[in-house]
Amino acid sequence: MKYYPIFAIAAGTLLIGCSDSKTESNAIATAEPEAADHQPAISHPLPGDPEAGKEVYLRACSACHQPDGSGLNGMLAANFVSDKTRLAKPNEVLLNSIRNGVVAENKIMPPHKDILSDSEIKNALSYIRKTFGSSE
Repeated sequence: MKYYPIFAIAAGTLLIGCSDSKTESNAIATAEPEAADHQPAISHPLPGDPEAGKEVYLRACSACHQPDGSGLNGMLAANFVSDKTRLAKPNEVLLNSIRNGVVAENKIMPPHKDILSDSEIKNALSYIRKTFGSSE
């Protein structure tokens, strides 16, 4: 499984597509929805504990993404409920976005690598996947 992160990044690139959106080099996710409601839900394994992730999400993520995952209908932050492209991305792409932050379309998600432990980041993503998306 040594090559899994490379495969995940390559797969994420295919899902994101080639666009000219303005992102920092270490930020992989974009704030620009691409065929938001036209993609079927994709199931991903949970990288951590969704029960522990609920506390992390409410403490560190819900101010922007909102407790209901809507991100104020995508105006403030990524909308995990209506924009299915967000959670269609592989775990490594989303974990990288949480760790290193994202800058796109006048929206900034700050990096959380100095705020949350790697375990907390994985737990938060597990909670997001279980609550707002499709997961195994």
